[in-house]
Amino acid sequence: MRPTGIHVTPLLSLTPISQVAARCQRTIERICEQCGVVFLAEPRRISAGRARFCSRVCVGRSVLQARRRAVGQVGSNNPHWKGGISRHPYHYTLAFRKRFPHKFLAQRVVAQAVLSGRLARPTWCEDCSRACRPHGHHDDYSKPLSVRWLCGPCHRAIHALGLKVSA
Repeated sequence: MRPTGIHVTPLLSLTPISQVAARCQRTIERICEQCGVVFLAEPRRISAGRARFCSRVCVGRSVLQARRRAVGQVGSNNPHWKGGISRHPYHYTLAFRKRFPHKFLAQRVVAQAVLSGRLARPTWCEDCSRACRPHGHHDDYSKPLSVRWLCGPCHRAIHALGLKVSA
C-alpha cells in the first residue's frame, strides 16, 4: 500500500521516430545571407522572418556589419580607430615603447628590481593607506627606482589631474 500524499509520475515517453522524421521532412533549404551556406529551416521560422542565417555567429556578424554601415563607422571614421596598426594589443605596446622609451625603460627597471628583491612592493597605497596591490608611479622617469606606490584610483587621479602625491 502506498502512503497518501505522494504522487508518482509515469515515465515520460520519448519522441517517436516517426515524429522526428516528419519534422525533418517539413524543413526547407535556405541560403545563409551572411556566409552563403545552405541550411535547413522549418517553415514556421521562415514565415516569422527568422530563418535568414545558418548560425548565431552569422547573426552576430550581420548585426555588427549593419551597425557599422548605419553609422558609417568603418576604418578611420570609427572613434576607436588607432591608425590601422592591428587588433592585437602587442602592436600598441610597441608603439608605446617607440613613443616613450624613457617611460618604458623606467617601468622595466622597477619590474626587474621587484622580481629580484632589490625593491619591495608594499601592500598598501602611500597616498590613501588603503590595503591593495599598488602600482608604481614615477614622479621623475630619469630616476627609475624612485617610485611611489599608489592604488589604482589614486594613480589614475594623479595622471588625470596632473597632481603631485603628498609625501
